[in-house]
Amino acid sequence: MLSTRVKSLPDADGLQQLRSLILVDCGISHLPLDGLDCLETLDVRRNRLRVVPTSVGLCRRLRTVRLSYNSVRQLPSQLGQLVSLTTLDCAFNRLKRLTTHLVRCTQLRSLQVRSPLRPTLSAVIQSSSVSSVIQSLA
Repeated sequence: MLSTRVKSLPDADGLQQLRSLILVDCGISHLPLDGLDCLETLDVRRNRLRVVPTSVGLCRRLRTVRLSYNSVRQLPSQLGQLVSLTTLDCAFNRLKRLTTHLVRCTQLRSLQVRSPLRPTLSAVIQSSSVSSVIQSLA
């Protein structure tokens, strides 16, 4: 497998119409999402991300967010602004809890996590229409 090491991305100038951003196993540690209003798919698995930018909430068309195999400790509450979100994969991170704002994601059908998030996860599942939850406790 060919792997490209990119430390960070430039600003999104000129990419306003971008619908899919797929950067798997690129070594990125910073993710600028400002100006990516048309983004529907964000796949940044297997990178070095520690933070999901709050600007993710401005990407209102996002349907799929894949963040697995990073070092994210906390998901921003702005994820709750993604009313079109159907799939959230945040497995294999360093999450201590999920944001309860995910209950606003009424289209969420698939939530993938792997960490001891049982109390918060239960609240999200009971308050939303998540039909497929994949959870493994560490």
